[in-house]
Amino acid sequence: MVTCPCCHGGKVQHLTGVEVTVNGTRELPPVDIPCVWCDGTGEVGPEVIREHRFYSTMWCKCGNPSGKTVFFNDGEHTEISKHHYRCYECKGVTQIG
Repeated sequence: MVTCPCCHGGKVQHLTGVEVTVNGTRELPPVDIPCVWCDGTGEVGPEVIREHRFYSTMWCKCGNPSGKTVFFNDGEHTEISKHHYRCYECKGVTQIG
């Protein structure tokens, strides 16, 4: 077992969010939850390390300057089986589900 790469052994994740409605947006109060990668233990095994490395590299890194995305339905993409959107420029994931 090694220190969790997400919470760095702290056992929690600090989440922030924005609620979007027809009336506009508002920031939600921050919430602390048990780390979803280590289940709040602060440590993970080698399989979780491999998954976390992949997860860290799959996201859009260019900031999606055009705002264009490509949609993949459930089962259409070889890397992610869940429906998701990918950046038109860098092909990184911009949203899952």
